[in-house]
Amino acid sequence: MLERLGIAEQVKDKIKPNPPNRVPEVVAAGEVDLAIAAAPSLASAKGVQFVGLIPAELQNWFVNTAGVSAAAKQPDAAKALLKHLTTPDAAAVIKAKGMEPLGK
Repeated sequence: MLERLGIAEQVKDKIKPNPPNRVPEVVAAGEVDLAIAAAPSLASAKGVQFVGLIPAELQNWFVNTAGVSAAAKQPDAAKALLKHLTTPDAAAVIKAKGMEPLGK
């Protein structure tokens, strides 16, 4: 992404790679000033101020999908949950966690 922004060379000496599962931890501890990581991990981390998503043209989008097994013991409950995940109430929570809900 830094290369696509045209700033890779200027910031190369300031980059501190971290294992993906430690990014929120090092930000909260003040070991780094800025982090680029999966939005949900930063948005829900204590001690981290989530400032927003990077521009859409720089994103690597990940789409979650869901389905109900033909062998589900409670298929109606599973379908109800999936239906709920498309409601405006669920969309508000999804956005608060740093993700973008898809429309129907």
